[in-house]
Amino acid sequence: MPTFWKRHNILHFAAAKKHIGLYPGPTAVEALIDSEITYGDFFQQAPEMNPNREKITGVVCGVRVENIEDPLMREI
Repeated sequence: MPTFWKRHNILHFAAAKKHIGLYPGPTAVEALIDSEITYGDFFQQAPEMNPNREKITGVVCGVRVENIEDPLMREI
């Protein structure tokens, strides 16, 4: 399962046919519990996304990556 990692496990994520699952690691859960941040805000404020993420194409769990319209979902 892909993982967003920055010195520790921050978030696992996986795509399914009609949704994307987000599974925060223990450190992220603790931080999120103590704040009022949403998942969307969490990703928008992420310290560093992989710079090559825009090069990803093809089908992930039946979803064509190039056809994802929601900008946040494309970033994730």
